Amino acid sequence: MCPKNRTEKLVKKVQSALLALGYPMTINGIMDQATLLSIKDFQQSKKMAYGDLSLETLAALGIK
Repeated sequence: MCPKNRTEKLVKKVQSALLALGYPMTINGIMDQATLLSIKDFQQSKKMAYGDLSLETLAALGIK
């Protein structure tokens, strides 16, 4: 997903979903280091391609 489509609202949804799964982070709407590392860890745990926020990742987190 290209950075221009990563709105603060979307990042907060991702952070909320990851926090609910036990990933430690603050819900601040910023794609910070903690968020990026949690996304990568989540992707690896699901055997997905990792390193960037993808539509596959959003779907796996239940975000539409």
